[in-house]
Amino acid sequence: MWITVQLMTSLNGGSIALQEVVGMASLGRLKILVDRYPLSAAKQAYDDFEHGRLVGRAVLMPAALHAGDDGATASSHVAVTAVR
Repeated sequence: MWITVQLMTSLNGGSIALQEVVGMASLGRLKILVDRYPLSAAKQAYDDFEHGRLVGRAVLMPAALHAGDDGATASSHVAVTAVR
């Protein structure tokens, strides 16, 4: 079974590089770096960015949508590095 996916990017790597990254991701060869902050900590996220404390991307998380969801109050690290 084949699935057709259209890849679009504004990054300078081009579509061939993007296809390679998608291939590496499908093989589990990438680790994504993300610092998650609750929306209420937007100022802290920007401060971390401004002072070089972010390793990957910062993501602001909205308030919890479901009962029992704590919305994570501290940043958490998850990383993009290629494993060859």
